[in-house]
Amino acid sequence: QARFFQLSVASATGRQVFLDSDHLVNLDDLFDVVRSRTEILVCLLTCNMLRRPYCAGEVVVMHQAAQKAFAVKSANFVPPSAAELDDLDSYLQAGDVGLAALGVTTPLMAAAFA
Repeated sequence: QARFFQLSVASATGRQVFLDSDHLVNLDDLFDVVRSRTEILVCLLTCNMLRRPYCAGEVVVMHQAAQKAFAVKSANFVPPSAAELDDLDSYLQAGDVGLAALGVTTPLMAAAFA
């Protein structure tokens, strides 16, 4: 889905479209790209998108930078419940994988997801 979406947007706009899954080697570098070189973050909200630590981190980075972002919700997307927002460490797949060391804390995630 994401690759098709990326190629469709690039074709329609003639602009460069960055797909995060192509650049997952270093989260700090990924977050820097999102923070400093991304004009608009488009979140393709699938059933597990917000559960992925790097995706959660990108949402937080854009939220903190007050950058433009919008969501495209797939039919299978279900937002985190209040209970899940209260326990984001369990909600995330594979835990937070060191997100706090990069400035992405669970309170910031809860605020960005709200």
